[in-house]
Amino acid sequence: MSVYNGEKWLNEAVDSILNQTFKDFEFIVINDGSNDQTYTILNSYNDKRLRIINHKSNRGLTARLNEGLDKSKGKYIARMDADDISLPERFKIQIDFRYNTNFLKSQKKHHKDLVYNKSLVFYDQEFLVQLLKKLRQYDFAYL
Repeated sequence: MSVYNGEKWLNEAVDSILNQTFKDFEFIVINDGSNDQTYTILNSYNDKRLRIINHKSNRGLTARLNEGLDKSKGKYIARMDADDISLPERFKIQIDFRYNTNFLKSQKKHHKDLVYNKSLVFYDQEFLVQLLKKLRQYDFAYL
């Protein structure tokens, strides 16, 4: 997550990630030269999953997101903005969705949440093809 002068919503955004029911992740937050209380807010956290990278100059969202990708150690990337809030089961749902072929059947009534979750990214083309085949069976007309 990159943040620039995000003090207004930063606590809520960070807390929503650190309070995920799925606990095995690294959370990289890049302070892109903020001149508000962003630095103080970020450094008030004491969580081994949180890795803060502070910069004095602002290079912009794209540059900092690419930096975050370069610094990441995980197998998957989940992205959000500093003014977003993730539901507590976001990561669990995404992981279950990725690995459980029966997930769509068991979660049919909740499929709207999955459709709106723009952070779910697939790099496995075959999995994406199978997912799209499964999604065709649902009626999204009422969304």
